[in-house]
Amino acid sequence: MRAATTGGFVLGLAMAAVGAMAAVGRLADAQPQGGADVPRLVLDRALRETRGRVVSLTPDALTLRDDAGRVRTIPRADVLALLPERAAGPTGAVSASFEPRMRLADGQTLPGTISAGGAPEGESLRWESTLLGSVRVTLEDVAVLELGELPGGAPVRAGTADVVRLRNGDSVEGFVAAVGSVVRVERDAGAVDVPLERVAMIAFANPEASPAGVALWLHNGSVVSAGSVSIADGMLDFEATLTSGDVRVSVPDVRAALFDPGAVRGLSGLAWTAQGVGARRWTPPPVIGDTARAPLFAADVELPGPMQVTFELPAGATMLACEAELPASSRVWGDCELIMDVGGREVSRTRLHAERPKADLRVEFGGAVPAGSRLRVTVAPGNRGAVQDRVILRRPLVLLGGGR
Repeated sequence: MRAATTGGFVLGLAMAAVGAMAAVGRLADAQPQGGADVPRLVLDRALRETRGRVVSLTPDALTLRDDAGRVRTIPRADVLALLPERAAGPTGAVSASFEPRMRLADGQTLPGTISAGGAPEGESLRWESTLLGSVRVTLEDVAVLELGELPGGAPVRAGTADVVRLRNGDSVEGFVAAVGSVVRVERDAGAVDVPLERVAMIAFANPEASPAGVALWLHNGSVVSAGSVSIADGMLDFEATLTSGDVRVSVPDVRAALFDPGAVRGLSGLAWTAQGVGARRWTPPPVIGDTARAPLFAADVELPGPMQVTFELPAGATMLACEAELPASSRVWGDCELIMDVGGREVSRTRLHAERPKADLRVEFGGAVPAGSRLRVTVAPGNRGAVQDRVILRRPLVLLGGGR
């Protein structure tokens, strides 16, 4: 059960937490769009890329077809992820329009609506998912309920207490004991019932948990955990862990798939600190994409000028893989070095300029790092000084536990 929090309630600033879940639901089929698959990037377990269109996926192998029509088969055990090809825009974007959604503490995200026809159902809620139909989840498994647009679009993160953000911009902090036609918030001064129609967002102070099974990102904004997954005849079939029911979608409707969520972490989701370099005592902070929506939870990281950014690595990290880019708007004068070190030991140095504005990086850390290790990323001015020295790390992924 969720433990009620009393005393000083805090509103934090980072992204919503991520948890284990239990749910009861019904079988639901998404409406397939049909058509041939788009080109994909296939990541193996050493974060190497292969490009092609998915033909089939079985328990034994993934079959691809390249642009020349050649067919290649990759052992299923070697496949870590399927990804869309990199784009110049932010990797976290799905849709510019607001849509209510529930994000669970393990990163699963379900666009839909809350079932609020009656009284609160104790420490659980029922959600009408556009993909899975009706599912019931416990409140301790929920990270965020986004029910309406926030004034100013400001994100909310729960600290030691749950936070209920109202549509008028006000907030109520405490322990959310029930969600239904009203949201019941228990506080030191007594319980408060807030009509659901007044609520824009609820951020729960639940701990992060690891995803289970295969993680799937769909173009309708859903992120779901699946048991068995197969592809044949342009359709992907999977068993949703939230409903224990079979779901079928067309392969083009799938943005990405991660077959071993415990094997990688997005750099965008790691804690960081930043500072200027040289004479630049201050520089704008990194611009981090929407990690919750990005495929593999790996949003782009933009370093807007000469700076040092230090990331806290998870224990067991062995490698960073990404594309480093000097964007088109910075290629007239931009000329810089991108330097990476782990524990004070330089592991990568790359010069970016107009003649070589992009570089594919696979940065080895020299073995699995212990807890408390840090990766420092430096953008150092080149021959033309600090003008337009702006670098974007496209979909940076940290590998855990080594590769093959």
